[in-house]
Amino acid sequence: MTLKTKIIKLLGTQYKPSDEPLIDELIYNFKILKKAKVGIEAKGLMINTVRDPERDPYYQRSPYFAIYDATLKNINTLYSKLNVSPLERRN
Repeated sequence: MTLKTKIIKLLGTQYKPSDEPLIDELIYNFKILKKAKVGIEAKGLMINTVRDPERDPYYQRSPYFAIYDATLKNINTLYSKLNVSPLERRN
């Protein structure tokens, strides 16, 4: 079963064909979230932004974390627009 089919099934009788763009956007955001997770796991939450090895390291939050955080907020917003409660999302 595809993710799109699962989301439509989750919506049940609330599903309308006009929900398709929101569902597609939700799926796209899940893909971005997955890539951001991979980046965080590979690079860590903090990255050294100093390029000169002679200088002391200067750590900043990874851009992957900002992408992850923004995408997660988008997903929650899209779920709200589709009228899916947090309890229903667990299933």
